[in-house]
Amino acid sequence: MTLSFAAALLSACASITAIPAEGIDLMNPEHGAATLATCSRNAPMATGGFFTPSPADITKLESDLATLLSISTENAGQSASFAVDLSSYRREYIGYQRDGARMIYGNFLPVLRRSNPVRMRSNGLPTIACDGGAAFFGVEYAIADGKVEAVRFNGSLGGRAQEDILR
Repeated sequence: MTLSFAAALLSACASITAIPAEGIDLMNPEHGAATLATCSRNAPMATGGFFTPSPADITKLESDLATLLSISTENAGQSASFAVDLSSYRREYIGYQRDGARMIYGNFLPVLRRSNPVRMRSNGLPTIACDGGAAFFGVEYAIADGKVEAVRFNGSLGGRAQEDILR
């Protein structure tokens, strides 16, 4: 499933080279509730079922997110503690229903680094990271509106390092 999605995403976003399909994993809808369960940031509330988002919708989400993070970084200046380059994150996606609206939730985890290795499962199960600060965040995207509604950052042992971005 991941391989066919990667091929479809590559063809759907050929003009957007900053979004490598190998950094994306679709969560199994059977594990949707577990994907939304977070331990150090606010999580969205699903009021309906879960589904697999389309490559086109993920491409739109990532395009809007890159713009939003770029603007937020400019506004925050040096106090921004998140990266704008989406290729520096592993991304796990699940579609969910909220009050009849189709939404996508993205779980963003930093790419493996020697000092802080994060291993992402590729078996359709979510990766849950407690703490970690703004290097870890979740994204709530409204498909019909075509926009990111919220970016919610993890907390850390020292407290909240980055304010959430809400639209």
